[in-house]
Amino acid sequence: MKKIALRISRGPHLAVGLMSGTSHDGISAALVRIDEHRRPPVELLAFKTYPYANRFRVRLLAAGRPDGAGAREIAELNFGLGRALGNAALNVARSAGVPIAELSFIGSHGHTLFHLPPGRARRGTIPSTLQLGESAVIAALTDVPVVADFRPMDVALGGEGAPLAPLMHLRLFGDRKTGRVVQNIGGIANATYLPAGVRADDPRLIAFDTGPGNGPIDGVMGRLSRGRLRMDRDGRMAARGVVSEKLLAEVLRHRYFARRPPKSTGREEFGEAFIEQLIARARALRLAPADIVATATALTARTIADACRRFVMPWVRCNK
Repeated sequence: MKKIALRISRGPHLAVGLMSGTSHDGISAALVRIDEHRRPPVELLAFKTYPYANRFRVRLLAAGRPDGAGAREIAELNFGLGRALGNAALNVARSAGVPIAELSFIGSHGHTLFHLPPGRARRGTIPSTLQLGESAVIAALTDVPVVADFRPMDVALGGEGAPLAPLMHLRLFGDRKTGRVVQNIGGIANATYLPAGVRADDPRLIAFDTGPGNGPIDGVMGRLSRGRLRMDRDGRMAARGVVSEKLLAEVLRHRYFARRPPKSTGREEFGEAFIEQLIARARALRLAPADIVATATALTARTIADACRRFVMPWVRCNK
């Protein structure tokens, strides 16, 4: 029987990080060198995104819908995604000429199938989160220790289930003299405010999801093209359209945007149902396809700016 040992030392370490986000476009794999004696402590050696096969992507999207999927489908997706994640780790290491045996560990966030943090759980429901991408399959394929399931403990302790992004933002972008806001735009967009000289245990550090990122834009493109297109590459269609201020104002009344941090969201709020309602309302207003894409894009930009203005800047002023 195989034995997989985790080598713990002060480093340096070689590791692979694996991520499958809410965009459902593929697996991102990063090969890094971690050395606490260097600044920055993490050096990127190789990075690549491995797109999902279209059939597998469709199954992942379907499994996350409100009507859900059966136990067999979830189990198959869990192991199938584990295999895809393991192969991504093998391939990114191979692309950099690094033998897989030299890795100290693999970190895998997993693919979030369902996410109901305490801030969104209604009375009578249990705060919960579920990620797919079986870590045992990754370890079996690579013979490398796998660290996974980062979200559940945070939710179990009453958090929003996103503990890693602000910590990495702090390590990579924190500065002793300058405060910074780090904004990530994935399927869902998230922001981290890093005051000057902040530490991980400092209550002045805040992080939260600002709202939709490229997820609704991708969804609108898929619907309007009847599945032929997955994204608005380089924003070309949005650039040809005109933003409907009427539709944008309606969508901005979504209750998520008024909630104060800490907060997180996902496809449960800004997924298929949201996209269907957005397109239906746009067609009722007789918007052209390019105008619908332009409005969906403006929604992402507006909610990022609004979140910074409403929640981050007052926090900055209060903590000077």
